[in-house]
Amino acid sequence: GKGNDVADGGPAAIYLHLGTEDTVALGHWMLEPEQLAKYRQLLLDDKRGAAFARKAEALKQEGFTISAFETLKKPPRGVDPNHPRAWLLVHKGLGLDLPGIPASVRHSPKLAKWILDHVKLAAPLVVELERARRTW
Repeated sequence: GKGNDVADGGPAAIYLHLGTEDTVALGHWMLEPEQLAKYRQLLLDDKRGAAFARKAEALKQEGFTISAFETLKKPPRGVDPNHPRAWLLVHKGLGLDLPGIPASVRHSPKLAKWILDHVKLAAPLVVELERARRTW
C-alpha cells in the first residue's frame, strides 16, 4: 500500500522487522491532525490523561520506548513545557517499541512467545487510545 495507509486506519497490532536491526512495535505511529488533537485532549484531561500516562510510564519501566513518526522539540503551543505529561504530548502519535530482543530468543522458537508476552503488556494502552479516538 501507500506509505500513509496505516495512519488512516487503526493501530498496528504488531509491527515486526527482523534484519540487521530488529524492531517490534505496536500502536499509532502517526495520527492524522484531527486524531492528534483528540489524543492531546485525552492527555490534557487531569484524570484520564494522568491514568494513561501512568500506564505509559509502567511500560517504559519494562523497557518499552515511546516514539512517533514526528516528535516536537517542546510541547504543542499553549501547553506548559513543565506539564506532567509533556513527555507524551511532544509525540504526534503513540508508537510503542518493545525492548530489544534478547539474543537467547532471537534465533529460537521462543521468539514468538517473547513478542506475544510483550505485546500483551502494551496492548491495553493501545486499546485505550483506540477507544478514546473512536468516541471523540
